[in-house]
Amino acid sequence: MKRDKTLRYSVSRRALLQGGAGLAIGATILGAGVPASAAGNKVIIGAFADGGLTPLKTKIIPLAAAAGFDVEFLEDEYGVTLEKWFADAQSGAGQYDLYLLDDPWVPLFGAADVLEDLGAGGIDGTDKDWIGSMIDMGYWPPRQGPRVKGFEAAGPKLVCVPFIGDLQTLTYRNDVYPDGAPATWDELLAKGKEGVAAGKIKYPVVFRGVAGNPIVTSWYPIFLSFGGAFFDDKWNVTFNSAAGKASADFFVGTLKENAPTGVVEFDSDQEGAAILGGDAGAIIQYSGNALKAEDPAQTKQAGKLSFGVVPQQTTAIAQMGIFIAGVPKSAPNKANSIEFLKWYTSPE
Repeated sequence: MKRDKTLRYSVSRRALLQGGAGLAIGATILGAGVPASAAGNKVIIGAFADGGLTPLKTKIIPLAAAAGFDVEFLEDEYGVTLEKWFADAQSGAGQYDLYLLDDPWVPLFGAADVLEDLGAGGIDGTDKDWIGSMIDMGYWPPRQGPRVKGFEAAGPKLVCVPFIGDLQTLTYRNDVYPDGAPATWDELLAKGKEGVAAGKIKYPVVFRGVAGNPIVTSWYPIFLSFGGAFFDDKWNVTFNSAAGKASADFFVGTLKENAPTGVVEFDSDQEGAAILGGDAGAIIQYSGNALKAEDPAQTKQAGKLSFGVVPQQTTAIAQMGIFIAGVPKSAPNKANSIEFLKWYTSPE
């Protein structure tokens, strides 16, 4: 686990929120007054290692320090954080004040009733400045749509708020795909194989596979492109439809045959190393590695990496993902954490 302490910098939070690295950082909401200085306000933030959190470490934490918050940043590998944080929350160990969850984890924490009601703490989830699809992820049970058994009549509570937004794109080698982003999966593989034969790359494509999010992040856009859906509007399982099965066969068959073999795990850092180091022709990724694409200090392929929408089978759809913040009921500095979130999401 890595521990980072805050430093003080002279930079305005408004300037950050207006121009922060192309990410949806800190939706500007909540007109409620927040103290300009919160001297001595300890906040222990738990996060998983991800390049998408670079703006948090380099911009947000220094600004929080300037506002008087004493932020301790604890970082673990992605594969261990879900189990570790859920155990912390269930046991009441109180090791963290704030979790930066992966958004698919919200139902698990919400159903276990281990997170604070942020609405009761003064954070307004109905403010029009929130992006609707993002703030909806923070409610348990959901404000609309089907409910899982046991929560049919429960009132929705705001247990998490969006923290940093992210979006999947196709990153590809423009010397392997000189005509632009491959429009279809067949084109991606065909031209990728030509790149392998020419000695430009080792693999047409690489993708993630790691505990906590085994293959879903990489398979999901393929699943969608084949026309798949996990459930219908009555919670009937539909992912095993003909389209879903075809996408799975393509993913674990055709696509896997053209990816690295014999690996125990392949997380986003290995994905990034493959495209930035010149081994891969294409990857579907979030912004963490994309931010390094033009930096010669971090890539051997500066000038050779381009971005586009994911390839299609019947349609082309990528997923949006967010780091979403929740305060455990066992937080040792609970009030500080809620004030920190108010500060972070306020207009000024």
